[in-house]
Amino acid sequence: MRLSLGDKQALVQALWTGWNDGGAVLEQFPKTVRAILETEAWRDRKVNGKEMHNDTFREFIVSPPLKGCGWQNQIDAIEKLLGLKDLGVLKDWREAMTGEQGAHHDNEGRAGQFQRVHPISPQPRLS
Repeated sequence: MRLSLGDKQALVQALWTGWNDGGAVLEQFPKTVRAILETEAWRDRKVNGKEMHNDTFREFIVSPPLKGCGWQNQIDAIEKLLGLKDLGVLKDWREAMTGEQGAHHDNEGRAGQFQRVHPISPQPRLS
């Protein structure tokens, strides 16, 4: 699916609002994550007339708004929610965050660098 930069921003805004505002919108969060990954809306978009670019999905997630989502301290909580709602989306999210083969990202060579968290039970830190 080919989206304009403005349409990509609308998807990113839906993702950000879904997580940060919660409530009923949070139910749509996994579907929005999937759309963001499938369309690569995270990579390039236009915000308030200014083009934004991220080289990796992880960069998009942890960079402060408006470049990204600013969720560097919320990754574990997001993964837990995705694990409860849609394991397929959780798998795609983790691949995009760590750079495993076949994901929608450009993080090659970084697999295993980031902590993995089981969606239900806590895991010890590996680092």
